[in-house]
Amino acid sequence: HLERLLGRASPERLGDRASRAAMRWASAGLAFSIVSVAAVIVEPFRVIEGLDVLAATNGDAPLRLPWIDEVAMGATPPDYLHRSGRDVRAFRPTELPRGTTLTVRGRPLRAGRSVVLTDGTMDVPFVDDGAGGLIARWTVQGSTTLYVAATFGKVRIRQIDEQLVTSIPDEAPKVIVEGAPRTTHLLDEPSIPIHYEATDDHGLREVDLVLRAGAREERRVLSRPAADALVDRGGYEIQAKDPFFKKTYTPVEITVEARDNDTVSGVKSAESAPIVVPW
Repeated sequence: HLERLLGRASPERLGDRASRAAMRWASAGLAFSIVSVAAVIVEPFRVIEGLDVLAATNGDAPLRLPWIDEVAMGATPPDYLHRSGRDVRAFRPTELPRGTTLTVRGRPLRAGRSVVLTDGTMDVPFVDDGAGGLIARWTVQGSTTLYVAATFGKVRIRQIDEQLVTSIPDEAPKVIVEGAPRTTHLLDEPSIPIHYEATDDHGLREVDLVLRAGAREERRVLSRPAADALVDRGGYEIQAKDPFFKKTYTPVEITVEARDNDTVSGVKSAESAPIVVPW
């Protein structure tokens, strides 16, 4: 049966078909070569980008490529600090208060790329600034290192420059009460003077006198300083006949508490050492 089938086959027809198939593959290969050569001639950087993307590991391409030039940076502190903005030296380590907006501007080197400002985890896209440049704004939280990168799907090709940003957190206030900690008795000291000093690195919001006895607590506002006040001093006097001491059968703890004006990380408070009045 196989011999009969082979006998029917025409060597001339088989050769002709093989020649036509070879011609089609050769034409396709030639067309691909022409397209590749044209791509290299017209935009050789695309080839480099493609090879870099293919060699990426965990979304990070190994070769660093330039994306923006003439980079300028500026820092705008959060409003509650009541400070004006300032320039930042591009790609030089800098220290900025937490909540600062870091603005990065630059001239794009290649059109049609999606360029971002990134810390390797979060990306902030660059957008057109309306003057032929690109602009991105990064809000400083923790300390980090920022890069400019172009994204190709899930792969980033970074620019070689990097911006080290050290975040300066807002510290909690500090409160000192003169003579505290100490213990006093109403029989010995029927009038208890309280002199305090509250300080904060950026600004105080409120200073309170706090009275505690077991589960009971009472707060009395001593001061509401101006928004940019870094120091507040004052005094208060508690008498033995103060209503809080009535029906109190446990020791009373007297402290002064200060709260700051941090609207970025949240208002922080601190208490002084206590003055204890035994029952």
